[in-house]
Amino acid sequence: MNRQLSCDYLVGINPESAQLSNITIKSSTFINFYNLADISRSSALSIFSNSRQITIVLDSLRFENITCYYAVIYMHLLYEKEREIPIAGILNTVFVNTSRAVMCVAEWPPVTFFSYFMVKFYNNTFNITHGGKFGNEGPVYLLGGSYHFLSCHFFQNAPVYNPIFPLFHFECGTQVTFENCSYESYPITETNGNLSNSNMFYVILYETSISRVTIEGYLTILCPQGYKVNLNTNCFLESCSLFTALCEQCPRKTYSFDRGEAHNTRSNHITCHECPVGGNCVEGQVTSKPNFWGYKSNQTVTFHQCPAKYCCDTNQCEHYNSCHGNRMGTLCGECPSGMSESLFDTKCKANKDCTSVTFWPAISAYLTLYLLFFLYQKDIINFVLGRITPRYFLSSKNGRNSKPGGFLKIIFYYYQIVHLLRNSVGSDVKVKFFDDAENLLSRAFNFLIIGIPSIDCPFQDLRPVQKAVIVHSVGYSLLTLLCLLYLSKFVFKVVKKLRTRSTQQTVAGTETMDYSPNLEENPFLGRIAGAFANISLLTYALSTQLCLSLLHCVPVGDNQVLFLDGHVKCYKTFQYFLFVYMISSILPFCLVPVLGSYLLKLNRISVAQFCLACIFPLPFCCYWSYLLVRNSSWWMRPSRRLETNERLQDDVIDENSTDSTTTEGGGTVSGNSNPETEDLSIETELRSSKAAVLRVLLGPFRQHKAIFIFPASHLPWEGFLILRRLVLILVLTFVYDTRVKATLSMILCAVILLPHVLVKPFKSASDNVLETLSLVMLIIISGFNLIKSIYYGEDLDSGSKSLLNMINVIENALIIFPVALILSLVMLSLLFKLVMVFRLCFQAAFRRLKLFKETNQRPSDNYTPEEQQSLLSS
Repeated sequence: MNRQLSCDYLVGINPESAQLSNITIKSSTFINFYNLADISRSSALSIFSNSRQITIVLDSLRFENITCYYAVIYMHLLYEKEREIPIAGILNTVFVNTSRAVMCVAEWPPVTFFSYFMVKFYNNTFNITHGGKFGNEGPVYLLGGSYHFLSCHFFQNAPVYNPIFPLFHFECGTQVTFENCSYESYPITETNGNLSNSNMFYVILYETSISRVTIEGYLTILCPQGYKVNLNTNCFLESCSLFTALCEQCPRKTYSFDRGEAHNTRSNHITCHECPVGGNCVEGQVTSKPNFWGYKSNQTVTFHQCPAKYCCDTNQCEHYNSCHGNRMGTLCGECPSGMSESLFDTKCKANKDCTSVTFWPAISAYLTLYLLFFLYQKDIINFVLGRITPRYFLSSKNGRNSKPGGFLKIIFYYYQIVHLLRNSVGSDVKVKFFDDAENLLSRAFNFLIIGIPSIDCPFQDLRPVQKAVIVHSVGYSLLTLLCLLYLSKFVFKVVKKLRTRSTQQTVAGTETMDYSPNLEENPFLGRIAGAFANISLLTYALSTQLCLSLLHCVPVGDNQVLFLDGHVKCYKTFQYFLFVYMISSILPFCLVPVLGSYLLKLNRISVAQFCLACIFPLPFCCYWSYLLVRNSSWWMRPSRRLETNERLQDDVIDENSTDSTTTEGGGTVSGNSNPETEDLSIETELRSSKAAVLRVLLGPFRQHKAIFIFPASHLPWEGFLILRRLVLILVLTFVYDTRVKATLSMILCAVILLPHVLVKPFKSASDNVLETLSLVMLIIISGFNLIKSIYYGEDLDSGSKSLLNMINVIENALIIFPVALILSLVMLSLLFKLVMVFRLCFQAAFRRLKLFKETNQRPSDNYTPEEQQSLLSS
């Protein structure tokens, strides 16, 4: 029967008026009936009997999607003392998604004991949804009479409208017997995804001492997870004059994996745990907050912050271990079988969509652009500054010969630290434009592969560790290409020399085989050496992050797992090799630019040795320390002091000759040399690979006096730049607590600013000011991180959300503004040049027009042939 009209009842039976004695309804289905009108006895099946001899049998019925004001089944019965069988039986019936299931009203004589059951319920299933207006009578309401529930099972949603709404409500001398019945409740999920706010409800409730409950066999009551059951009973043997069962939710901001349970007259005890940081506790259950992942241990949940965009990133996470998209596993660290990691985000893509056809051409072009920039960075920047940018935009009088080294170090350092800080406190929901702009800048200045949709999934079954190695391989690839470029140049020169020698000269052939071309003799080899040193220093943060990320382990239960990929347990063989690499290369690398710069100026080491030290720092740093100490012991002798001073003075003069300005302390003094002579000295200096490396290490920095074992030279400030990267990366990687991490990073940024302000390491005053501004902005960003860490993992009100949104806007401005300003200046310069071109073209056209008019005013006969030819050519 399918009826959606509003009326009193779907099926109504009045036995007295129809003179019926037996009513049997079998194997019928009642669906989709809705009636909330406040009409007497409105129901799906209504039986109103004034006869004492009637027998009612309802067998194998199904009631589905029915909502009525009174009940799905409403029965009005009369008690007959002489009867020995039930008046009514409801057997093998199912109630699915209904409102009140049964309402029985019995008229009985003033007695307190029934010799038989008026209504028997056998093997019925009640799946009750409270969707109607029920008052306090309950979905099973019994008023008078005696009832027997045998092998019945009740499934009930937690109430919405009334927190004390009972499943069973009977009164006025009602007697109920439960035999082998069970009750289970679960909370309602509303349309917005949240659980209902009911914190308690009664299962069985009656108020008069005349009523009686009898339990035969078992009666099991299961409350929802996070609810405890409270029993209030007064029973003797199997008969109870008082039986009240109440499911009560755990207190606010607590949770429990247990559920209240009662067997007959005994109930269990559950413990409600405090809601952990990173958890969201509602209705006694715990789910994860955005970017947190939890694991269960001893009935409690411990949450870990996830790698960015690995875990659920919404405010309606379903479970405590929900993942982003279709990620899965510990810390959401893996993709399902048959899927691969996306190279530029955390999505999982089907293997059939992954191809490397476009990957290799794209990555080759990407590496080529980097390589060309670092080989010809001075020429490129001087071209932009001298040919495109007007001179009044420049601080130097000679824009073509300005030194970009200091500016490049400052901007690379700024964006590398911004990348670390922005990823240290969760993942924010950002505006797509700003997110894409930040991602582009972050990847470009950190030597990461820039996201290109066509190469998003180049390899099948790609996992996080493999992806991290590929994404962070740009710096190592550039160094490898430079080594290959040097070897090709070396082989080309050897082959060329062999071909020019006579095959008959054996001695000359022997000399050829022993010949090793000197790096200092070729200007292009100087470019290679300078690019190698520059890339080694700028990619230090990249290699350090990769190494430490593959060593970063977190505890999950009894295991230590890799933070980057939770399904990888720690202490694998590759991690031991990485640990050795960190000790031998990562940690001592900050000494390489310090010791190497001094020894290069003293001609105690070669450029090739310095390049090897950039790859294997530890043994070279130990050897260089010995050389520097040994040099200081004999350098103090009078006979050696003059020689070394002259050597250092020559180096300083040669190096300073490449600059258009010299500084004393922090000031800037314009050079007075002849521009042509200075250009010649610059070209001469660029031919030396030693000078190219020293320009990278010391070029932007001012001079200092001899101190301790270090001779007078330029400040080796590059070592300090490397050291502060290392310290920040160590703190941001291995300090787990978000607030402690944010606090330490802010303190470190402030400590880093202090020596810069005191020392003023750059020879250019503008570079010192620019570095100060960048460090102040880093302190501001780390301060914002500290504010976000205070709210991170906590419940936010509207004021807190507005504050965090404002912080994100300011952060976006601080990150994008430097590059936006530079691009704006370049665009203005190009526009200015374009205007100048139009102006020159207009002037030339105006002159030609004027000359043409003058020509037409005089007859051509008045001109000599030479004058006519001159006019035509003009």
